[in-house]
Amino acid sequence: EIGYFIIKEREGQGLITEAVKASLRFVFEQLQAHKVMIRCKDTNLKSARVAERCGFVKEGHLRETKRTQNGGFRGLLYFGLLRSEYGALNGK
Repeated sequence: EIGYFIIKEREGQGLITEAVKASLRFVFEQLQAHKVMIRCKDTNLKSARVAERCGFVKEGHLRETKRTQNGGFRGLLYFGLLRSEYGALNGK
């Protein structure tokens, strides 16, 4: 699983997408991983778009799994990318 955070002032510059793609190169090409996962809050649409831009497939939505500070609930989105999918995306 890979994760990422960015300060508000740097959002929208493509830095996270670039970092995820570099991480995928390392994980699949050097470490020979079979699968990489990303999870994010179901309200974090920017993070979900990063996963999708990098070729990840949405594998699940766990609804209302975490309690929020205000007493409500939020869910989690799970994305996965297999080595074969990574290879197809990158002509390998």
